[in-house]
Amino acid sequence: MKKIKKVLKISRIIVVIWILLWFIPVKFAIQKEDIDYEKEFYIVYFWDFTTDFKSSKCYITGGKDNFQIYELITAELSGKDPRNEIINVICENAQFVIYGTLEQNDDNNYILHSDKWELFETKGLRSINLRDALTIGEYSKVNRISPFMETFSYIVIILSVLFALLENILKKSRKKSRK
Repeated sequence: MKKIKKVLKISRIIVVIWILLWFIPVKFAIQKEDIDYEKEFYIVYFWDFTTDFKSSKCYITGGKDNFQIYELITAELSGKDPRNEIINVICENAQFVIYGTLEQNDDNNYILHSDKWELFETKGLRSINLRDALTIGEYSKVNRISPFMETFSYIVIILSVLFALLENILKKSRKKSRK
């Protein structure tokens, strides 16, 4: 009985830590005044109606020379890419500052070579986490184990309830046997 209690207690702690990963911010969005204006940068967002968001289009909406471009520039992103690091729902609803260089190839297509990216601004996608920030749970690598952890959480909750019911039944039967 004590071993089961200990295992359930440790499992509950793991579940609580997992849940906290979705609420504790680890990377905040930068403001206009936080941008490194000495480096070349571009303000971008990603959007596409295809099911493969990793291949979505990169739209440049501004840059170092002109903070707001009125004609969107579509570019292919190479190098550091936020779509490879954070979950799609964040990429779909945020703007990013991409530090790097923009070049135009022979076919008149733009390629943005990224050295670094920063979360710039979200479009109010989160109902619980109202800050413009990324949590550990929003990174793709952590999110890949999410289905396993969700199942594990359900199992821990069900086992905890069943074990508590079993303990109550055993306590009642002990009290009756003492009388």
